[in-house]
Amino acid sequence: MSRGLAYYREGQMDKAEAVFEAVLAEDPYNRRAMEYLKRTAQKQSATEIAKQRASRAQAISDVDASWNPDAKVIAVPEEEGTGPVKTAEELAIEAMTARLQSIMIPSLDFRDANIKDVVLFLTETCRRQDPTKQGVNILLLGMDDSMAADQNNITISIRDMSLYEALQYIVEMASLKFDVQAKAVAVMPVGYVPPTDLKLISYDVIPEVGAELESMAGGDSGGGVDDLFGDASSSSSDGGPADVAGFFSIVDWPEGSSAIYQPNFHKLFVKNTPKNLKAVESILADLEDEAIKKRSQQVEIEAKFVEYNEGALEELGFNWTLMDDGSFAGLGFAPSSSKTYYQPGQGPTSSTTLPGGGTLYNDPTTGYTAIGDPQSTGVGQSLFGSGQRNNTTAFGAVQSGILGAMGGAPAEMILRNSSSFPFDVAITAMEQEGTADVLSAPKVTTKSGNEAIIRVVEVHRYPQDYDVETGQRTAPVVKPQDWEDYDLGVVLKVTPVVDAESNTIDLDLQPEITKFIDFDIYIAGFNAYESGGNNSSEVFGNSAPLEIKMPYFETRAIQTQVTIADGSTVVMGGLVDERTETFRDQVPFLGDIPYIGRLFRSEGSRSAKKNLVISVKATQVDDRGMTRDQREMQRQAAAN
Repeated sequence: MSRGLAYYREGQMDKAEAVFEAVLAEDPYNRRAMEYLKRTAQKQSATEIAKQRASRAQAISDVDASWNPDAKVIAVPEEEGTGPVKTAEELAIEAMTARLQSIMIPSLDFRDANIKDVVLFLTETCRRQDPTKQGVNILLLGMDDSMAADQNNITISIRDMSLYEALQYIVEMASLKFDVQAKAVAVMPVGYVPPTDLKLISYDVIPEVGAELESMAGGDSGGGVDDLFGDASSSSSDGGPADVAGFFSIVDWPEGSSAIYQPNFHKLFVKNTPKNLKAVESILADLEDEAIKKRSQQVEIEAKFVEYNEGALEELGFNWTLMDDGSFAGLGFAPSSSKTYYQPGQGPTSSTTLPGGGTLYNDPTTGYTAIGDPQSTGVGQSLFGSGQRNNTTAFGAVQSGILGAMGGAPAEMILRNSSSFPFDVAITAMEQEGTADVLSAPKVTTKSGNEAIIRVVEVHRYPQDYDVETGQRTAPVVKPQDWEDYDLGVVLKVTPVVDAESNTIDLDLQPEITKFIDFDIYIAGFNAYESGGNNSSEVFGNSAPLEIKMPYFETRAIQTQVTIADGSTVVMGGLVDERTETFRDQVPFLGDIPYIGRLFRSEGSRSAKKNLVISVKATQVDDRGMTRDQREMQRQAAAN
């Protein structure tokens, strides 16, 4: 039992487990052996769990590194004769390497020799074979005399080989390594690191990661003589420093390195090589990211609303104008003194003598008005009358969008030959296209599972009901009531749910677009009331209808659920609003003649198309509002 307790205190759980099982084989009811066997199993389980977490963190780091390769750097070719300037130490190392390659070993025969004897022989041989007679210093580092003597498994027989190649074979047989330095060659164990290469760095550790480090703290004060049944508290709960090198089991820990965690100050002190320190930093960063995800699980929602407006306007019209007071094609123009009306198939109805078989009047109700001479006054009579329109009068005003800028006066061309042909024609034409993009990019942060609402709207108030008040000797009164606010524009409702295990975000998206169209009109009564006695009464008011206006709207909405990776974007489109307006004015009868009738018509059309595209980006952030990339940049800046 004493031997098992000694193994237990030293942390050799496998040996302790075997001893306690042997005790129970001799004495199946030994309560101390049962208790310590249970505690040994718990220690082993905690160790395996910590190793599994560390391996998983390292695997995640490797996957992230493979999916995010380093940025490609294009190197500019250096001019001939230029290059990086080498230091004196680098030049000395290159010279030493060249010397090792120039020294030839005539013969080398060893059988079951140790590394110390081989190194002494090589040193003496180099002194004889070196052309400069300086030889090469070969040193043994990280091994005392006993360790060097134990390396006795070197069996080698070579002829005419350079010293550099011979060292490569020798250290491989002895499971060692060698390092070419400026003034010597160092032979050392594979895991040996010179003390000068070890650096001590302290890290701030968040409480969640600190708790994991404490669970793997080396050593335990339990198991003493007075702790027969494991009732004493362990050292991991006393708040003192703890050796946590075992937590980072996938990191190399050469001789002289250490990892000490101070829970009172949440500080981790690591002494290791720069390469191994980077591995420790990577594991700590991944563990910190996982802990922050489980702690806060906040999501930053960044939405972009882009509305693409397209508009087109086309118009082509012909306006014929009659001039002069003569006759043309059997039609006469009455003088200013005549009130004669034109009757088809008959002459003038008055005694005024006019040429032609009929008379054409501008106003059949009030009589003739002067058309005039186009060369003097330019006044004529339009065949369209006063009802002709163009794009500035035919289409209603556009409240927003690219078509708001459309509607200018069209180009006009007038063809006139009044000397022999008393008709003028004015040709108007316009063709216009335009596009515009309306962009809004709001941003909001919400907790996982909570709904976030983004509004890009105009708020208007409309009544929901009307009250008609009536009374004796008073006209009815219509009063609007139950006013309600309406959001006219885009409303986006987003509910994010974070899945920390898969590093994804579930989004419940509900975009909605509301647009005011017009009012529905209802008649609630008439503006009139009756007043008087029993025998006589009189009605007052103009009896005009009392109208009630109820608004109606156009709504475009989408509801969907998607799953995206952290920091990714989902795009929604297809919210299209398209409409076309046309007008057509023509001369009666003449505008209906095939082919020729087009010369007696004015036509125009206007089309408007709006397509709204919504993109939503979801990114996990911590309680400081920082994303994972921002935390990584902050760590790199602190390290620099």
